[in-house]
Amino acid sequence: AVDKAVRFWEEAIGVWKTDQGEIAGVVCPDEFVPWHTSYGQAFLQRCPGHDEHLLPEMLEYAVQNLTRRDRCRIYVGEHDHALARVAADKGFIRDENPCIIYREFDLSTLPVPELPPGHTIQSMADGLDLDKLREVGGRSFNHPDPRDWPTLRSYESWMTAPDYRPELHLAVVRPDGELVASTCGWIDMYNHLATVEPLGSIQLGMGREVLMEALRRMRDMGAVKAHMDAGIRFYAKVGFKDQFKTYRWVK
Repeated sequence: AVDKAVRFWEEAIGVWKTDQGEIAGVVCPDEFVPWHTSYGQAFLQRCPGHDEHLLPEMLEYAVQNLTRRDRCRIYVGEHDHALARVAADKGFIRDENPCIIYREFDLSTLPVPELPPGHTIQSMADGLDLDKLREVGGRSFNHPDPRDWPTLRSYESWMTAPDYRPELHLAVVRPDGELVASTCGWIDMYNHLATVEPLGSIQLGMGREVLMEALRRMRDMGAVKAHMDAGIRFYAKVGFKDQFKTYRWVK
C-alpha cells in the first residue's frame, strides 16, 4: 500500500524544465492518496523569472490533475502578485482570511536545552525504536488507535529520502524508555536553511525541546535560518518571527 501511495504521489507531480534541462517549476499535491479528505490542493513552486509563461500552464495542470469534488485549492503569498493575477484570471477566488503564516527563526539565538531530569534526546543514528516512533508519531496527532499510526513500511520509505539524515531524526526519551516527542530535521545546504517535519509531542514542553535540538544540530551543519509554514501559534511562541501571510485560493 505504501509503494502504491508513493507511485501515486510521484505520478501526480508536474515538472517543467528549461531548454538546458534545469527544473523551472513544480506542481505537487501534499496528500499521497486520492481519497484523503484534504486531497484537492496543489502547491506551486517555480524559479524566479519563469512566471509569465509557466504560471498559466502550472495552474491549468493543477486544475486538471489535482481537483477533488470539483474543487481545487492553491496557496498564494501576499507578496506573490504574479501568481495572484494568474489565479484570478483562471477563476480562483481568494479566501478573505490568511490560512498560513510564513515564519523564520534566527539560529544564532537558540536557547539552551531544558529537559526534565532523566530525559534525553536520541536520534535514529543512536538506534531509536521504529515502533516507538510510530506510536509517538500517531499519538502526537490525536490518533490513539494503533491502526491509525504511521506504518513501519512508511517510516522505512521515509528514511530512503535523498536528504534524510539519521542524526536529525530525533525523539525525547523518558527515563522509562518511552518516547514523548519526535521530529525530523531537513537542511537545505545550498540556501543554509533548516526546517522540521513532522513535529509532535505528547508531553508538555517536549515539542519545543526536540525542535530546538534539531535546530541546534542543523546550525552546527551550516544552517543560518529556520523556516516554517504553519497556521498554529506554537512556532511564534517558541521564537519564529512572522514574515508574510499566505492566502488560500479556491476554484
